[in-house]
Amino acid sequence: MLQVSRQSVSRWEMDVTFPETDKLIKLSRMYECSIDFLLNENLQEKEERDMSTSIEDCYQFIRDCGYFFLATSVDNQPKLRPFGMIYTDGKSIYFATDMRKSVFTELKENSNIELASYNP
Repeated sequence: MLQVSRQSVSRWEMDVTFPETDKLIKLSRMYECSIDFLLNENLQEKEERDMSTSIEDCYQFIRDCGYFFLATSVDNQPKLRPFGMIYTDGKSIYFATDMRKSVFTELKENSNIELASYNP
């Protein structure tokens, strides 16, 4: 995809050279991250440490905020809905919805969602 040799990639990995700017831009788009993230080891280490957040931590954060929304996509159109019921068994977070509501059908068709939470 980047039209580079495996030797070039090897030199990047060993910190002998860095990718050219146009390659960095393509990589950042491919991996949906910033160029700074690609070049800065400290950011990568911080991201790895941040990944240790538990389900309980996430659940407690959402509960502490008090307001949370699920964002779905239906027919390539975004929809944002407030939810009031959330619970956890320690392994997963569950959002309650009535099977008669359209959001249930939408989630069955496309389970990719985003969660937004805030505390006014």
